Amino acid sequence: MILSVVACLLAGCSTTSNLPEGEYLYTGIKSINVDDKKKTSAEASALDEVEAALAYAPNNSLFGSSSLRTPLPIGLWVYNSLVNKEMKGFRKWIFNTFASTPKTITSASPDTRVKVAKNLLQNYGYFGADVKYKLISGKNPRKQKIEYDVHLGRASMLDSITYIFPTVEDSIIKATKDDCLLQKGKQFSVLDLQNEKIRLNKEFHNNGMYYYRTEYINYLADTINNPGMVRLLVASDRKLPERANRQWTIGKRDVCIRANRAIGNAPREA
Repeated sequence: MILSVVACLLAGCSTTSNLPEGEYLYTGIKSINVDDKKKTSAEASALDEVEAALAYAPNNSLFGSSSLRTPLPIGLWVYNSLVNKEMKGFRKWIFNTFASTPKTITSASPDTRVKVAKNLLQNYGYFGADVKYKLISGKNPRKQKIEYDVHLGRASMLDSITYIFPTVEDSIIKATKDDCLLQKGKQFSVLDLQNEKIRLNKEFHNNGMYYYRTEYINYLADTINNPGMVRLLVASDRKLPERANRQWTIGKRDVCIRANRAIGNAPREA
């Protein structure tokens, strides 16, 4: 069996011979270059998500890495040796067991990935961020790596935060303002917006508003009036269902006191 596999590898050791016309073999990410780093916790979280969006493991990746590969692309060798041959019996088993379909630049989708990465950065307040890529050819002109350049720019901070809610909800918000996740001067983050919705919804439920939902809370953000700062409006949905705006309270209460004496302690007649 081992000799058969080796024979297949020796019969055709090319990793690019069966690429479609105009395609290039994707051999991983060369680098992800980031400028304007400030080394904040919010920046670190944003860049973690960006790197995850850009990540795409090439053939014979080392432990799923997007940049490191094992030196022997066995899967590609087997694929190129057998893909155009009749598949049956032992040859079919070898192909199904060892072959790896070549990953191309097209399958890596760098155009889509830079768009996703840019949107992720905007979620963290980097509204002027830009992400670009370029293709780096190797010694074999049909093999290419991808190099990404990430420009962060200035992170936008929260300026004023205004809550507009009906009377009952407003009183609950004011009573729990010390727990608010949105603070002036803090970096804008969609994650904070989502968590603040969850916090408010929990507070409303704890105060008897059992039919309130997070989707009834809306955000409006002004990023134009003061560049680099975000004026945030947090408001309840205008079409709030009646029962969602109702605060349930304890109604009529009946108290029943039942005396339960042990037989041995029962009073005796004189």
